[in-house]
Amino acid sequence: MGRVFIINEPDEEGNAYPELLEKRGYKVFSTANAYNLVRYAKELNPDLYIIDSSLKDTDYRGLVQHLVDNRYSEKAPLVVLKKRLSKTLPQGVSCYLNKKEALNLLPELASAYCRGGKKYDVLLLIHDNKLKINAQSLSRKLKISLFCVFDVKAARIFLQKNDVRAVGVHCLPEKYDDIKKNLPADKIFYVENLANIKDLVSFVS
Repeated sequence: MGRVFIINEPDEEGNAYPELLEKRGYKVFSTANAYNLVRYAKELNPDLYIIDSSLKDTDYRGLVQHLVDNRYSEKAPLVVLKKRLSKTLPQGVSCYLNKKEALNLLPELASAYCRGGKKYDVLLLIHDNKLKINAQSLSRKLKISLFCVFDVKAARIFLQKNDVRAVGVHCLPEKYDDIKKNLPADKIFYVENLANIKDLVSFVS
């Protein structure tokens, strides 16, 4: 099954996300109140948090920071829904989904984090909160199955639940060794320049 905790506005668009996941068999807890999320998160023990950045009465960045500081993200990844990506993004978020694309992308993402057992050629960890990347278009370009995350803790959770042939890490060179130590995978390689991402193919052939 799997448990998903969603904080979003209870409007027509917001209601679509819980309904989509409930139809897929997930246990979904939905609230529009950050206090309720923090109050019940430990008790509900979700496999995944989904946070709508357009909440009217909540600073989503502050909420993300609170969840990271209090180690909620160590047990369940944080996924943020945004209308558009800003230049700087808060640390600790697994990935960002465009709200228009979320209905198409959430089922695969929830399956990987809640149920696991999925097979991928590459898990790409981008340890840079200023980059914008479309994992789906990149996967089509490379003609491989690829999952992209922006957080080391989320990468660990993903690797513990799914079958990945190789892990690519894009980060500052001085951070690579420490990041590599925290990833439970046999095949890990450094991605210096995402412009040369096609080189990934040689590691999974």
